[in-house]
Amino acid sequence: CEPEDIKGKQVRQNSNDLYLAKVLYEYAMPIARRAKVIFVEVPVGSQSASGMKAYGLCVGVLGALRAEGHEIIEVTATEVKERFTGLPNAT
Repeated sequence: CEPEDIKGKQVRQNSNDLYLAKVLYEYAMPIARRAKVIFVEVPVGSQSASGMKAYGLCVGVLGALRAEGHEIIEVTATEVKERFTGLPNAT
Protein backbone atom coordinates (compact mmCIF):
# COMPACT_ATOMS: atom_id res chain seq x y z
CA CYS A 1 0.00 0.00 0.00
CA GLU A 2 1.53 3.30 -1.07
CA PRO A 3 -0.94 6.02 -0.04
CA GLU A 4 -1.11 9.25 -2.01
CA ASP A 5 -0.37 12.56 -0.32
CA ILE A 6 -3.14 15.10 0.13
CA LYS A 7 -2.94 17.47 -2.81
CA GLY A 8 -2.91 21.25 -2.66
CA LYS A 9 -0.73 24.19 -1.72
CA GLN A 10 -2.54 24.90 1.54
CA VAL A 11 -1.99 21.46 3.11
CA ARG A 12 0.53 21.56 5.95
CA GLN A 13 3.04 18.71 6.04
CA ASN A 14 1.95 17.58 9.52
CA SER A 15 -1.68 17.41 8.30
CA ASN A 16 -0.54 15.24 5.42
CA ASP A 17 1.45 13.02 7.81
CA LEU A 18 -1.62 12.54 10.00
CA TYR A 19 -3.69 11.70 6.93
CA LEU A 20 -1.12 9.11 5.80
CA ALA A 21 -1.11 7.50 9.26
CA LYS A 22 -4.90 7.18 9.06
CA VAL A 23 -4.69 5.62 5.59
CA LEU A 24 -2.09 3.08 6.77
CA TYR A 25 -4.20 2.18 9.81
CA GLU A 26 -7.31 1.75 7.66
CA TYR A 27 -5.35 -0.56 5.35
CA ALA A 28 -3.80 -2.60 8.19
CA MET A 29 -6.90 -2.98 10.36
CA PRO A 30 -8.97 -5.30 8.10
CA ILE A 31 -5.91 -7.51 7.60
CA ALA A 32 -5.28 -7.61 11.36
CA ARG A 33 -8.91 -8.58 12.02
CA ARG A 34 -8.40 -11.76 9.96
CA ALA A 35 -5.14 -12.70 11.72
CA LYS A 36 -4.79 -14.73 14.89
CA VAL A 37 -1.32 -13.34 15.53
CA ILE A 38 0.82 -10.72 13.81
CA PHE A 39 4.60 -10.99 13.50
CA VAL A 40 6.30 -7.64 12.96
CA GLU A 41 9.86 -6.52 12.43
CA VAL A 42 9.60 -3.30 14.43
CA PRO A 43 11.93 -0.54 13.26
CA VAL A 44 14.61 0.70 15.67
CA GLY A 45 14.97 4.42 15.08
CA SER A 46 16.48 6.37 12.25
CA GLN A 47 19.32 8.61 11.16
CA SER A 48 17.20 11.15 9.26
CA ALA A 49 14.13 13.26 9.89
CA SER A 50 12.09 11.55 7.18
CA GLY A 51 13.18 8.14 8.45
CA MET A 52 12.15 9.12 11.97
CA LYS A 53 8.77 10.23 10.65
CA ALA A 54 8.29 6.82 9.01
CA TYR A 55 9.37 5.16 12.25
CA GLY A 56 6.80 7.17 14.21
CA LEU A 57 4.01 6.33 11.75
CA CYS A 58 4.88 2.64 11.85
CA VAL A 59 5.08 2.45 15.64
CA GLY A 60 1.87 4.49 15.95
CA VAL A 61 -0.09 2.13 13.69
CA LEU A 62 1.31 -0.92 15.50
CA GLY A 63 0.41 0.64 18.86
CA ALA A 64 -3.13 1.28 17.64
CA LEU A 65 -3.46 -2.34 16.51
CA ARG A 66 -2.23 -3.50 19.92
CA ALA A 67 -4.68 -1.15 21.64
CA GLU A 68 -7.45 -2.78 19.60
CA GLY A 69 -6.45 -6.11 21.19
CA HIS A 70 -4.42 -7.67 18.37
CA GLU A 71 -1.51 -9.82 19.46
CA ILE A 72 1.74 -8.56 17.97
CA ILE A 73 4.94 -10.56 18.26
CA GLU A 74 8.08 -8.54 17.61
CA VAL A 75 10.86 -10.18 15.60
CA THR A 76 14.32 -8.93 14.67
CA ALA A 77 15.71 -8.48 11.16
CA THR A 78 18.15 -11.32 11.85
CA GLU A 79 15.31 -13.67 12.86
CA VAL A 80 13.41 -12.85 9.66
CA LYS A 81 16.46 -13.34 7.43
CA GLU A 82 17.40 -16.62 9.08
CA ARG A 83 13.86 -17.99 8.95
CA PHE A 84 13.31 -17.25 5.27
CA THR A 85 16.80 -17.79 3.85
CA GLY A 86 18.63 -19.85 6.45
CA LEU A 87 21.31 -17.13 6.57
CA PRO A 88 21.39 -14.62 9.43
CA ASN A 89 23.30 -12.07 7.30
CA ALA A 90 21.26 -12.33 4.07
CA THR A 91 20.82 -9.14 2.08
